[in-house]
Amino acid sequence: MKIYKKIASFFTTKIQEESNRLDIQIETDSNEIKSKIEDLILDFFCANNIDIVQDKKIVIIISEDFKTDMIKYSSSEMQNFVLENNIQESAGRVILPVDKDFSNFVILLIKDIFNSNQYFSTLTHELVHIIDFINHFKEVGNIYTGNAEYDDFFFWTEFNAKKIGLKRLQQELDKNNEKLNLRASTINFREQNLKEILPDKQVYNLVHYFARISIYDKYKNLAFNEDEFPREYLINLYGEKSIELYYLLNEINNYDEFKINSKLLDEVLDDLIIYN
Repeated sequence: MKIYKKIASFFTTKIQEESNRLDIQIETDSNEIKSKIEDLILDFFCANNIDIVQDKKIVIIISEDFKTDMIKYSSSEMQNFVLENNIQESAGRVILPVDKDFSNFVILLIKDIFNSNQYFSTLTHELVHIIDFINHFKEVGNIYTGNAEYDDFFFWTEFNAKKIGLKRLQQELDKNNEKLNLRASTINFREQNLKEILPDKQVYNLVHYFARISIYDKYKNLAFNEDEFPREYLINLYGEKSIELYYLLNEINNYDEFKINSKLLDEVLDDLIIYN
């Protein structure tokens, strides 16, 4: 027992030492919320991720007025986009930098998510986005000017961030032998598609839904019934390529693998029937 305690103490100390390299500012009046965020940050930023963000600044803001803060902390281009498109409140959002060195990231989080385990998935989701965008900007330069176009990278990072965020949430649920409700997610997904929304938004919803499925599809064999994974429904709505899209997204585990598969991913997305 003493040996295990020493090992645990050693790794905790190493993580704390590594965290000193992070430039992360948390803006909240709640010590409880700040403590939750700090613990999750220590859990998230293993040594590999710290190297990616060590020269970046991340400000995490617990927002009392989400839309106002979106406008306040966004670039002028994004401010216009928020106003023109009536952007609604969400659980969390990353505001990306527009400078060539992509130096400062802002994460907005609503306070309500800290009343439950939701913050585990939401904050993790936004942190994954930051990692993905830094990798992408290093590759192609900062292409973000407020209204980012949806293409292969944006849909991939939405899937990737959602998947990793939900995995982190499931770790907490496991402590009480609970499980994410995939059937409820399917019902919600169907309801979303009854609304008149643009094709890009439909695909955004689709990749988020695929991320939920991927948490339980450990063998990538789509072994679900129609209540949990409505394959015929997806094929009717998006076409046969939707199933190929799921397989492809589920096989891409990091940015390097995304780069290898980006052209194929773009082709599969273009072949979805909602774009044709």
